Amino acid sequence: MMDWGFARVLFLGAVALVAAVTDYRSGLIRNALTFPAMAAALVFSAVIGGVTGLAWGVAGLLLAFVLFFPFNAAGILGAGDTKLLMVFGAALGPGAMVDVAALSLLVASVGAVVIIAARGRARAFAGEVGRFLRTLITPGLAVVWPKLDRKSQAPFGVAVLTGFVLKELLR
Repeated sequence: MMDWGFARVLFLGAVALVAAVTDYRSGLIRNALTFPAMAAALVFSAVIGGVTGLAWGVAGLLLAFVLFFPFNAAGILGAGDTKLLMVFGAALGPGAMVDVAALSLLVASVGAVVIIAARGRARAFAGEVGRFLRTLITPGLAVVWPKLDRKSQAPFGVAVLTGFVLKELLR
């Protein structure tokens, strides 16, 4: 008999690995990966949990969208990053998706600090953060988010792969 839970872990690991490689190489996580993966993740949820599992998968997908689309709209995460987290929400449900996302954000934050420091951009980025904080506290100023050049950004697909592996190791 097929262990669908294990198959789901292998599937998510493969999706995360492909996303990590493409994001590292090109800076993009492609729709050709995320949209079919979302559909397959919902199928896994339905097979494992029936109608309740499917509803839980849809809830996880929607929660990922609601939580991370604003980061996409603000230019902090790419659309592919958001859709990759939606895949995890569809496969794992809301709670486990939040766990993967939190670990991924932690990994991405540490990675970004290391990259910024290694590239000698710490002082410039600190200035960007200071400008951002001033726009938050000064009435009438539009919020100006800190920007990193492409070479200083940590590929979020790599962080999601790492976050997923950490979640599996910690369970």
